[in-house]
Amino acid sequence: MIISPTEFGKGCLKTPKEVRDKHYRLAAAPPLTDWSVPHKVPANVPVLSQNGSSACTAFFTASYCSILNQIENNKTEEYSRRFIYSQTSLGPNQGTYIWKAMRVPLTVGCASLDSVPDGNATEQEMLDKSLNGTARIEARTDKYAVIPRSNIDQLAQVVKDYHGFGTGFNGHDNMFDSDGIIIDWSRSDWGHCILVIGFELRNNKKYLRFRNSWSSSWGSGGDGFISEEFVNSGMMFDCYVYAVIEDLDPLTMEIILARDPKDPDPSKVYALIEDKKIKAWVPNPATLNLGQGSIWKGFDSVIQKDLSGYRNGVIQIAVSE
Repeated sequence: MIISPTEFGKGCLKTPKEVRDKHYRLAAAPPLTDWSVPHKVPANVPVLSQNGSSACTAFFTASYCSILNQIENNKTEEYSRRFIYSQTSLGPNQGTYIWKAMRVPLTVGCASLDSVPDGNATEQEMLDKSLNGTARIEARTDKYAVIPRSNIDQLAQVVKDYHGFGTGFNGHDNMFDSDGIIIDWSRSDWGHCILVIGFELRNNKKYLRFRNSWSSSWGSGGDGFISEEFVNSGMMFDCYVYAVIEDLDPLTMEIILARDPKDPDPSKVYALIEDKKIKAWVPNPATLNLGQGSIWKGFDSVIQKDLSGYRNGVIQIAVSE
């Protein structure tokens, strides 16, 4: 199959390590052990075309949010890719980072597609912010988190548990066969973002299934496949997932230490995570370096999460009641 060159371009940029290291990480997922039953997210994922724009990150984000809304809220809505891309693009035909696109539904929300339509999804239209002020916000998402990207068994389990994830990869125009299988990664001409929606065995080899944004005439009805060999090649980068705060690795979050002003025991210290709190007992808080050391006045809801096994220096953290 010959794909029009307008479908390809520089759309997804690799996040610098010093930035990625500041992002939350998903708590370690167990590896999938049973590949005998193929899996595909139980939601209607539209097959779309970015039509030569560099908005692949926005197409992924909007589709992922739509999947989560269908599965978790039994509500089918299509969200505006233009609303996301116009706020996150680094410039005409420059694309953006996956995490930057994923921040829009988290901080601002998902705009309905009919309130900010994509038009023909050309670069000029996708950069147009003129309708953003009248966007109708339909949904918001949870935290985004980095996931390990070098183990196909763990990635498959993440698909099953979190209904997909997004990843970027480096490649070139002729790296796919007619079914959308990546077969040649010998060079890197651009970066691209896709939505991984399933996994299966093909000829007894492990593959991740992804929904692309290059129209239904591409690959297998708009889908492509990532082999275990490609996962191991290092061409993939920036794997991200939406997850609730309880599922994140607590030691990758911004944690603030504080004492309960109502508790006279000086050994009892609370570790706070943003607006939700993990309550921890720390024997010697002076030697624990988990955050800014700020004082927070007042306590409300507490997430009960098993932190046993996490260490910082010689301090063992355990959840209190």
